[in-house]
Amino acid sequence: MTLDDSSSFDFPTRNSRAEAIARQYGALYEDVATWFDAGYPPAEIERAYRLGKEQECDASDIFAMLDAGMDWRDIAKALDPMPDVGDDDESSEDRSSRSRRPRRRK
Repeated sequence: MTLDDSSSFDFPTRNSRAEAIARQYGALYEDVATWFDAGYPPAEIERAYRLGKEQECDASDIFAMLDAGMDWRDIAKALDPMPDVGDDDESSEDRSSRSRRPRRRK
């Protein structure tokens, strides 16, 4: 190998924090390292992977939401499943036929 041929010799540098996050959340190291290279702080990367695991979505979707300008609260609301508030015992006809109390005027 000559000094001019240094591009073919790879000096791998591993980010220990990226390795820890990848191991903890079962992600590929290369994916986690990409977010570090994109400039995301370690706390945000870990938060994205944690939220992705909790909500069963890909962390890249969460990073796309961050890139689109959403904050963490908006992202959590967007990923939170809608609660089932419907009552299966009542049909829509039963609900519409009920009388409503008139609103009181001031």
